[in-house]
Amino acid sequence: MATYGFKAVDLAGVPARGQVEAASEQAVSDQLRGRGLIVLDVNVSSKLTIASTKLGQLGQKWETVGTKMAATGAALTRTVSLPLAAVGAGALVVAAKFDEYMARLKFIKQRV
Repeated sequence: MATYGFKAVDLAGVPARGQVEAASEQAVSDQLRGRGLIVLDVNVSSKLTIASTKLGQLGQKWETVGTKMAATGAALTRTVSLPLAAVGAGALVVAAKFDEYMARLKFIKQRV
């Protein structure tokens, strides 16, 4: 048996394409007609064509994963990283003010 690619349409004119395992092109046509399809084209699919199709599908799935990961990263930046940076900046301001006030207290203590 070989793998055959096909193009067909149903009775409403909706296109269908795909691949089926069959003994011959005639067997593919018979199988598709049995499913209510009008066969437009049947050809033997090489293993390279099949692999290319599957790799294309895999690439689309990884692209979807990448898009979702980018969205997650952006959300984490907004909800975690930026607030942490703001807290860090506030801590630096408090530390600078603390040093300033301690220096003032030391000065006052020396004068008393």
